Amino acid sequence: MLSARRSKFVEQYILHHNGSKAARDAGYAVSGARVTAHRLLTDANVKAEIAAKSQDLAREYELNKAQVIKEIQAAIKLANNQLDPGAMIKGWVEVGKLMGHYLPEKVEIRASPNQDVIKAKLEALTDEQLMEIINGSSL
Repeated sequence: MLSARRSKFVEQYILHHNGSKAARDAGYAVSGARVTAHRLLTDANVKAEIAAKSQDLAREYELNKAQVIKEIQAAIKLANNQLDPGAMIKGWVEVGKLMGHYLPEKVEIRASPNQDVIKAKLEALTDEQLMEIINGSSL
């Protein structure tokens, strides 16, 4: 069970999917809204509540992602017929968002167990030696 303020955050987040705005609307401090939103959106209970409420909303309106995309595509065709490229682009951007094409790319960086040794060796090199490495020459 979420606190009243967390429940309000969930309700607001579902309305517009803007974490900072949802935090402010739920009564959290304006100055820390972005950090608060991040903390809440990574909380397992809050995430579960957002997922549950989103599913409830979809069932209530009998919507799923495929239906939304189909309707946006219909609007894109209408925009095409009306020669409105701006509306067409906006429509395709929305389709891209729904399909996950604009999600941040995750990059995993693994530290080498001997990275301190490598770092020390590189820092000891002269600029000329570093340029030789960059240009593909070996030392």
